[in-house]
Amino acid sequence: QCKDTTMFANLTIVPQPLANLGPDIVACRPSVELDLKNPVEPAEYIWLQNGRVIPTARTGKLIVRASGTYIGGVITEAGCFALDTIQV
Repeated sequence: QCKDTTMFANLTIVPQPLANLGPDIVACRPSVELDLKNPVEPAEYIWLQNGRVIPTARTGKLIVRASGTYIGGVITEAGCFALDTIQV
């Protein structure tokens, strides 16, 4: 015979971060703004240009003045992360 067992648990649902840099960019201007469009705050950000960390870039937006492959990353307090890559 099976016993009737009831269990309760508190769940916390955390939103997923977003990293969406859109399509590659071809521009004939001195600078382009990249925006990860992450709606989840607080969060930490990291940017790489051609595989190298840009140490001064710590927000969800980056002004780009040189061509290359850029990776933008976001990580939330809950440890969720998202990355996106764009060619400029």
